[in-house]
Amino acid sequence: MIDLRWISLPGLAGARGSTARWRCLALLATACTAASACALTVDEARHLLTRTGFGAAPHEIRTLLPLTKEQAVDHLLDGLSTAEVATAPAFLNEPMADYLQRLGDRAPADLVGLARSVTPMSTQDTTHLIHQGMQEMAQLRVWWLDQMISTPSPMAERLALFWHGHFTSKYFSVRAPRLMFDQLQKIRTLGSRNFADLLAAMMRDPAMLIFLDNALNRRQSPNENFARELLELFTLGVGNYREQDIKEFARILAGHSVDFTGSWGYLTRPQEMDTGVKTFLGQTGPWALEDALRILLANPRTARYIAGKFHQEFVSPKTDAAEIDRLATVLRNNQYEMRPFLRALFLGKEFWTPANRGQLVKSPVELLVGLVRSFGVASPDLEMLNTYAHILGQELFEPPTVQGWLGGMNWLSASAIASRASMIDAMWTSRPAGVEYLAAGPNDLLVRYSAESNGKVPARFHVQVNGQEAYRGQARWPSDTAGQGQLSPKPAWDIARVPRDRLPANIETINVVFEKPQGDYPNMFLNWVQVDGKRLPAYLTTVKFDPVQDCSETQVPRGMMYCSADARFDLARIAGAQGLPDTTLYDRVNGPVNSIIESGTSRVALAMRPAARTREALMQTVAAQWTSLTGGGRRADLLAATTAVAPLQPASAQPRNTEEFLKGVALDPTYNLK
Repeated sequence: MIDLRWISLPGLAGARGSTARWRCLALLATACTAASACALTVDEARHLLTRTGFGAAPHEIRTLLPLTKEQAVDHLLDGLSTAEVATAPAFLNEPMADYLQRLGDRAPADLVGLARSVTPMSTQDTTHLIHQGMQEMAQLRVWWLDQMISTPSPMAERLALFWHGHFTSKYFSVRAPRLMFDQLQKIRTLGSRNFADLLAAMMRDPAMLIFLDNALNRRQSPNENFARELLELFTLGVGNYREQDIKEFARILAGHSVDFTGSWGYLTRPQEMDTGVKTFLGQTGPWALEDALRILLANPRTARYIAGKFHQEFVSPKTDAAEIDRLATVLRNNQYEMRPFLRALFLGKEFWTPANRGQLVKSPVELLVGLVRSFGVASPDLEMLNTYAHILGQELFEPPTVQGWLGGMNWLSASAIASRASMIDAMWTSRPAGVEYLAAGPNDLLVRYSAESNGKVPARFHVQVNGQEAYRGQARWPSDTAGQGQLSPKPAWDIARVPRDRLPANIETINVVFEKPQGDYPNMFLNWVQVDGKRLPAYLTTVKFDPVQDCSETQVPRGMMYCSADARFDLARIAGAQGLPDTTLYDRVNGPVNSIIESGTSRVALAMRPAARTREALMQTVAAQWTSLTGGGRRADLLAATTAVAPLQPASAQPRNTEEFLKGVALDPTYNLK
């Protein structure tokens, strides 16, 4: 970095010195621009962080400010090799479910040597198996969201999200959560290292082989599905191959399958392989999988296709042929190593030009995770974040098609824009619940609840422990969801907390009592209670409704309080129940869900405390962090630090304080851009 302090030296004083001084300044400015030798501005640091990760928190911006563009990009790239590897989801420690049964008609009975099709299960057993898979996938989705929020290297997870939309697999086609986790781990590790290695891994990935039907591919009747997508979507792109190349590639891929009755790992079936001569992309020989990989990587169209997707994802929606050619050359010259390619991408002129800022649309996951990272917003349970992403159209591990998510302006339909604002507002308003959750001791009593109201009368309730009142309060931010459409956010969850030292040593019963005014609208929804490290979902309660009000214990799902109700947890009865599922997981078979409020958040393992590694930041006020960064919190500085383009807020809007201003920025339509 150039030190400008010498410009004020006495030798440059006077008229001649003044002229010399200005010439030096002009030369330095030119050199700074040409070589990117100046330290980043707040806006430049925010731009780099938002494009390469998820949002930009004040401490992340502050870290980059002393650095030049080259130093900042290298700093982020260095983080790829030190990205934290977190504990795997809890379901991986449990016995593997019967994936073969879950596949049903997709199970290749004859291929794996079964004498007949998989034995049919009872409707109840089939339902349980399906719901078990949904529980495990809920864990996996929330686990990954936790990594995105808590990682010290957001670029690593952002790259993984990109590759997740490139090498796509849908859970409801694969139906094996362990395979989805294994695929994600390959993407997370290889996706930031080498594209050639990642492509080789995906060509042998069990989830991918099942999803695109290659597990059933045999030489007698080649299945062309995987071959077609490998050429069209994963490597060359449309128009860069012939139909005959698909047929020949399908022959090469025959016999590459999955061990359905054993480890469910990658398995070759020699008797199903085609060892004959094939002509693939103009080259003829007895090609095997390794040969096809070599031919694809040697084809310059592969590098250009990948470079083009990265340019569209991280730089601009507009195609720049010369820039894409430059990036493709870097990719090929470095044998598809990702670091030099990413360095060329993020140090390119196109990446930094102001005309390209604010031209990309944040995906739902980027928007929501970025809000958490940038502003310290956290829900008491990250399943809510997953629910919002799903409502907005980006459910992880369930892309709409093999093309993944189309992205860009497709995210911003008229209804989606309104829904994004509603969900951000709900998350922002519920921030105190996240802080309360993270501040709780491991043995405190927590009651997780939500409410809805017409805005006239709040939902009031109290909590009794062993028959004695331990807490009395009301919902802090009830919302009215009646009559709202599918894209409306669910009411934000809140936490009521009672410190353990205010509770009896031996807790026998916990009652959550909702007091609904006669003839009025407020409703309350109980999700779970937690005490002494045990989480008890609402379906474990026995509920008594007010006989005067119109609610039935047999018709209303437990936890859904549309009338005055007393939901009782009898801890001795719960502990002694036989065959009870793990109470840290929500079982939809035992606990029906409501169309407005889903109690599914308790499917998440208790040990998964969202964003725990960012607790210190969450305990501080958002306004203080941003004001400190911008040197007094001038509005122009805050806008530069938080948005890609100037917001659309009316000039007459006068927020009362910095935090209110930041909320306004987050709710502004331009916050959807980056």
